[in-house]
Amino acid sequence: MEKLRKYWVRADARCEDPRRELGTAEAFARSPHERLAHLLDAAVAGSKAAR
Repeated sequence: MEKLRKYWVRADARCEDPRRELGTAEAFARSPHERLAHLLDAAVAGSKAAR
């Protein structure tokens, strides 16, 4: 059990950097989509107001 626990701890430690990098990459990829959605919402609201 002790060997398994040590392996688990090491495996978790090795995954920390890739998990953090993935989170950063996902936030980066999400950012343009959120901005585009906001711009589209504003454009739709503006076209409805112009009617």
